[in-house]
Amino acid sequence: MSYASSLLSRRNRDGVLAAPAQWNAVLETILNHRSVRGFLPDQLPDGTLELLIAAAQSASSSSNLQFWSVVAVQESERKSRLAELAGQQQFIRDAPLLLVWLADLSRLDRIAAERQAQVEGTHYVEEFIVGVVDAALAAQSALIAAESLSKRVVPDKAQTDSSNAWTKDAADTALYDGGSRDGWEIRPQSKNRKCQCGGNSCDSDQCSL
Repeated sequence: MSYASSLLSRRNRDGVLAAPAQWNAVLETILNHRSVRGFLPDQLPDGTLELLIAAAQSASSSSNLQFWSVVAVQESERKSRLAELAGQQQFIRDAPLLLVWLADLSRLDRIAAERQAQVEGTHYVEEFIVGVVDAALAAQSALIAAESLSKRVVPDKAQTDSSNAWTKDAADTALYDGGSRDGWEIRPQSKNRKCQCGGNSCDSDQCSL
């Protein structure tokens, strides 16, 4: 039995399957996914975070609005505070890198305010759902990218069923210490979106909303 067949059989629990007619390293990475909650103290190689974010930014996004942001946390103190908020989960402390994915409807409001433009329709339930889906898609793309680099990962959610439930104030304190977010928050770049200058596919940082 081929390696591809064994992966498919294990995933589907269908016994021995015929070798697939199509196969590649991407499928192998996806089918080999395992959630891992035990991490070595080794730091990630330089450039790893940037690769993961580039993969996240390449995920599908409804209308390319990119209603998400992510906060990269590597400092031990911050990870410790976040572990407490997440129900004392030790693997959050141990992981060399923690990515906190946010449904972030405010980023378009901030961009519009900076450019003295008006944005409508970002405060409805539908847009909140879009933000959650966008953040999940971005996170999944980053996860697959990490596993393709032979890194072990686990997705986890914020606790909502305990006295340590995440709140906006608690998360702000844990992540930012009440300081500026600019040094921590990674915001996705819009891709070839119609912009204020009138172009249909402008890549300018000043124009791409």
